[in-house]
Amino acid sequence: MAIASSVAWVLGTLLGEPEPIFAALVPMVAIKDDPYSGLNISADRVVGVLAGVGLGVLALQISTPTIALAVAVIVVGLSLGAVIRVRGEINVQVAISAMIMLLVSTQATSVGITRIWETLLGVGVTLVASALLWPPDPLRSLLLAEGKARATLAADLATTVGMLRAPGDFDANLERLREHSDAVAALASDLERAKRGLRFNLFHRSEVSQVDRLAPRINAVVRSERHVRSLSRVLSDIAAEGRNPTPRGSLAEIEEASAHIGDILRGIGDGPVAEIAAATSCLDRIGAEPNDAVAVLCQAELRRLVADLGQLMAPPEPALA
Repeated sequence: MAIASSVAWVLGTLLGEPEPIFAALVPMVAIKDDPYSGLNISADRVVGVLAGVGLGVLALQISTPTIALAVAVIVVGLSLGAVIRVRGEINVQVAISAMIMLLVSTQATSVGITRIWETLLGVGVTLVASALLWPPDPLRSLLLAEGKARATLAADLATTVGMLRAPGDFDANLERLREHSDAVAALASDLERAKRGLRFNLFHRSEVSQVDRLAPRINAVVRSERHVRSLSRVLSDIAAEGRNPTPRGSLAEIEEASAHIGDILRGIGDGPVAEIAAATSCLDRIGAEPNDAVAVLCQAELRRLVADLGQLMAPPEPALA
């Protein structure tokens, strides 16, 4: 940030602006420790600035600055920002740029032009800095996030199934899984952001195909988390009704099946194909006791989980550089 902002300031002064504050601000906003956003947020900022400058200049053509005009510009600016979003959040650059135009109403046109070219200068410096000074590695970050999510999911499954033998606080377990679900759900959005980031990445553009092959795995993990949470919810509902959440039989088969599923998630054991076959065999044996409602419910959720994890077999494992 310091290097990029300083370079933008120096270049701005060389281009004739004694205080190029807008150029120096762009790298501070755009360059973050997010491996996906450095190159993408700059374009969003430019669009926001252009829209805001246009809105401010248009508003000044309607009226001189008044309370009513300011309120209208704020409302319209934020509304436009809700459409021109930055990573799902309102693009406040629209409202900010429009308000600056009202602040310098007597020089709105010249200041607007200055803000636009300074922003473009800052974006250019940000793009170069993002590509050369600190090249992000979207694939590596995505793999690390996926590995962490899978390990957490395996632990959550083991904890939930473990409560069948030693019932505990099912509500607390469900609440913890809900908290973990946010991180797992973020994998899907991280996948799309990684694809966008790789389009402009000079050093890792060749990893686009590996990210594409990673998509089925991530989607399988996201869906699997829902099944684990659903199993926890079922057990919590049974316990809330005053019934015993421990199955009358087949507990050993449920525990063994969940252990094989956990090995798939953690990437250990005899491999996905063998572990899925072993888990399926355990679940098939549960069907011998259809009158055991808890066992049948557990079997149904674990079968859905195994079906989704079957997608982990197909894509080849992307290698970390």
